[in-house]
Amino acid sequence: MGLAIENIRLPRPVTHDVFLDALTNLNAYVDHVVIYGVKNETFFTKLYLRHHGDLIALDARPSDAINLAIRQDAPIYVEDDVLDNESYPFIIKKDHVLDENDLEQFHTFVKTIEPEDFADN
Repeated sequence: MGLAIENIRLPRPVTHDVFLDALTNLNAYVDHVVIYGVKNETFFTKLYLRHHGDLIALDARPSDAINLAIRQDAPIYVEDDVLDNESYPFIIKKDHVLDENDLEQFHTFVKTIEPEDFADN
């Protein structure tokens, strides 16, 4: 995903590049991605392709779907219940207006986080 975010092109195509090239040659593109569920720490994602006006939903690993979406500047959505139940407390919903308290809490969170906080218990 880092390659896509940094817009780095390798001398040879990686799997995601091949997939997107195939889509382009089939006159299709990534329309959007929806992270819709989580079970036992596994997230579930749908990759939506647009082909001649039709919307095609594919089950996909979040890492693959997000990687493809980033490469095509397609939107990535997260269902509200996933956000509410599985996100860090500082994910901001689209209608929320940040205030000074939100920013202060976020800065404290970032300054105090340690690698051990991500270890499995």
